[in-house]
Amino acid sequence: MKYADVVLPVPVDKSFTYSIPGQIRGIVRRGYRVLVPLGKGYRIGYVIGTANEKLDIPTRSIVDIVEPFPAFTEEIMSLSEWVAKYYLAPLGLVLKSALPASVHIESEITLHLISIPERKLNSIEKKIVNSLSNRTKLSLSELRKLVNKPNLNFNLQALIDNGYIEKTIRKKEKIKPHIEKHITVSPDVKKTPIEEIIHTHLKRKSKRRELFEFLYAHPDRNFPLTRISAEYGDSAYRGLLSKNLARVVPVEVQRMPTDGWLEEEKQDFTLTSHQKKALERITESIDSERSETFLLFGISGSGKTEIYLRTMENVLAKGRSVLILVPEISLTPQLWGRLRARFGENVAVWHSQMPDSQRYDIWRSIRKGKTRIVLGARSAVFAPLDNLGLIIVDEEHEPSYKQEEPRPYYNARDIAIVRGKLAKATVILGSATPSVESFYNAQIGKYTLLRLPERVPGSKLPNVTIVDMKVERENKNFDSFSASLKEKI
Repeated sequence: MKYADVVLPVPVDKSFTYSIPGQIRGIVRRGYRVLVPLGKGYRIGYVIGTANEKLDIPTRSIVDIVEPFPAFTEEIMSLSEWVAKYYLAPLGLVLKSALPASVHIESEITLHLISIPERKLNSIEKKIVNSLSNRTKLSLSELRKLVNKPNLNFNLQALIDNGYIEKTIRKKEKIKPHIEKHITVSPDVKKTPIEEIIHTHLKRKSKRRELFEFLYAHPDRNFPLTRISAEYGDSAYRGLLSKNLARVVPVEVQRMPTDGWLEEEKQDFTLTSHQKKALERITESIDSERSETFLLFGISGSGKTEIYLRTMENVLAKGRSVLILVPEISLTPQLWGRLRARFGENVAVWHSQMPDSQRYDIWRSIRKGKTRIVLGARSAVFAPLDNLGLIIVDEEHEPSYKQEEPRPYYNARDIAIVRGKLAKATVILGSATPSVESFYNAQIGKYTLLRLPERVPGSKLPNVTIVDMKVERENKNFDSFSASLKEKI
């Protein structure tokens, strides 16, 4: 492909055409992020298409790709195009919002003085040359601070055009993967009987020998060096390294947002007749591998969450992934506890209040296919899950699913339904008080209505006592709380 259509994260509803340089011509395709020139600067853009047809107009060239794989799956690209069209938003801004802020990359221009000009220089050119002659290289922003003069760009470009200064554009990442040192048994040692190694290198009982026996017993695993050092001591692992019995390997470790969250104990429930009917109907849809949207209308305590979990088990058993949306970030720890108890470590949390480093790690884990369950608030609707089989929108009536600031504006519930159609996935909208539009869509047959009219055995609502605050005032209680409430507290 010789040319690429690129959209930029700017409030302009159009694409820009760039030529693809030879070294990346066989790589660039739809979904890639690229570094491109725009005006006098450089921006990160998103490739929405490529073409071979020769253009009659001059084009500027793509500088480089951001990563060696597409940042967006074809499903997310199609979904973003629908969002842009439906909500009248520039596609570049939609694609930007589909990525966590920590993944965004900036460009940086660095300058290097190749030779001192022999011609006469004006005052601004002299300042530029003097500033660069004292440093190996400078970024453009650093040079601006040192020179602090108008018309810097014009004079700088003249020096670049005449070959006195070299300009380099590089990608500047906000966050990088967290790499830890791990230790594992050396590959050659795995093939040798342990008795022979101990007889040759580790005759005397020691911490070093204990560590080797531990590593040898787990040949396909590696362990954090900090943990090994704490348990066996530095001299133990260093001794193994010096004898080539073990080696240190760099391992990318995910920074977790769930530290301190409590994991619930796994519980077995007997389904009610209404739960069984609802689950059977949803299972039928999943087995047919067609997209269908269900409105699970169940009163509080009717067991909607258990239906979610059992449906997830079915979908995961088929090798597909699951997306669960909740309206509030504060609801994620409780549901995460139940998911973790049922499905183990393969559960990622995604929301806008997480530290950038954690969102970056989770995005990479999802993009690499290592994570198959994502739980999060409305921004998680763009999580790049592959082979998506189930989308659950809990409390679908909540207005907090609407993104109102910043642009683009959207309703994550509606996007989830469209994404389900694109992925041929089942969508479950759960609520005890469905929204008017969802209930109407169920009434006209657009969605399938499933009712849970009864609470599960053992699920009781708390007793409610109505207190007349006028009587409290008559009894000289002018507090915001009634006397009976303060007594119970």
